[in-house]
Amino acid sequence: MSLKANYSGMVEQITMRRILIALAVVVLGCSKAEIPLGPARQTTLEVIAIDVNGSEVDSADVFLDGVKVGVTPYNSQDVQPGLRALRITQDGFRVYSEQLVVVEGGVYVIEAVMEPLPPDQGQLLVSVNLDSTLVQVLDASNRLVAETYHKTSVHFLSPGDYLVTGRKEGFPTVEESVEIHPSQTTTVNLELDTDGAPALAFSIVEDTVKLGEPINLTWQSNGVQVIVDQGVGVRGPNGSERLVCATAGLKVFTATAYSIDN
Repeated sequence: MSLKANYSGMVEQITMRRILIALAVVVLGCSKAEIPLGPARQTTLEVIAIDVNGSEVDSADVFLDGVKVGVTPYNSQDVQPGLRALRITQDGFRVYSEQLVVVEGGVYVIEAVMEPLPPDQGQLLVSVNLDSTLVQVLDASNRLVAETYHKTSVHFLSPGDYLVTGRKEGFPTVEESVEIHPSQTTTVNLELDTDGAPALAFSIVEDTVKLGEPINLTWQSNGVQVIVDQGVGVRGPNGSERLVCATAGLKVFTATAYSIDN
């Protein structure tokens, strides 16, 4: 939020609306590692779910970045490189989640151990479409039982009725009523209205670089400004930047585009 003076000299309040995108790149510490060149290499992901006794749990739902891609046992040879969010769900079991750093040409085998839900509890899986949204869960007596700013969260609750809300400055509040059942998973997808929020295209040219080599960021927006983290700062709505990271590891970059809603 900011202030500006109109022509009469009075001060009026204006609201900044924004949209945020986060991307990741891997910086390798080994000087002999090279950026992959030539045709894209096949990247494989295998997912097997087992219970605590080692028996396979078949037909559990497999999600990548919030999108259902299949069921266990799962095998894909077309996984996109980058930071991927893996989630596995099955009634009667706790949600399994893991962050994967996927490098082109790699083979990733995940054996997910599914822990059973207590018979007197259910679980609520909440996802929201915008970062920095306050998610709150209230029981039938309107008491707050859980809150988080995570885009995806899991809550273990006693059976009964609950209200799930999502709040973010500059956006209308969204809410959904749910009923939690014992040993079952209830899913809520909160969608905040992004009409009026600026469009933003943000990309990193490389997905893997050697330590000391530049990372190239580019962005385009119809907003009034873009803020990029990792020391870049405030920039115009369209631009590019070359960065050199001082340390190796996974680097996550976020860009936020702002527009003014008068």
